[in-house]
Amino acid sequence: MVKAHTVDELNQEVSHFMHEDVHPNFSDATESTQHLKLWAQKLRQECEPFLKSARVLNTMAERIRPTVLVVDDNEAQRIIISKLLDAENYNILFARDGLEALNVLRKKRPDIILMDILMPNMDGMETIRRLKAIPHLSRTPVIMITGKNEEGVVMECIKAGAVDFVVKPFVHATLTGKIARVLNPTIRS
Repeated sequence: MVKAHTVDELNQEVSHFMHEDVHPNFSDATESTQHLKLWAQKLRQECEPFLKSARVLNTMAERIRPTVLVVDDNEAQRIIISKLLDAENYNILFARDGLEALNVLRKKRPDIILMDILMPNMDGMETIRRLKAIPHLSRTPVIMITGKNEEGVVMECIKAGAVDFVVKPFVHATLTGKIARVLNPTIRS
């Protein structure tokens, strides 16, 4: 208990308390944590080359833009999808029908395909069947884009090999969310 009656006596008591009780405890704590500081410093030095590599790889990964092949005969639809995907930092390829898509796929290998169902020359269902029959392209994920949401159409898309479908008119977040989940399965709905 402090029994100081003046400011000077109080200052002396505080000084005595600091010198006798506080400083020795801090010194003990500092000494006991010294080996922990040395260990952390050594760990940091050992991990630094790996951290630098991880930072470089992360920077490189951020620059890689997934490629999306959009197969749709409707020019307005292609423009809308182009604006949406461009804003999400995707490379975009286009084809107006299934035949043109197969021709594009001879030269380029997209990360994912967005395919309309109803198109001239070769519709989306026939295109996906042919695509899945080509060994080096069979694992390319396809999201069908349709104006119909009947259960039969959806089931036929899935049976043909589509990984998902989007009904027109679609919501921006729905389309980009489905693409992101297909490209990165660790993303949850």
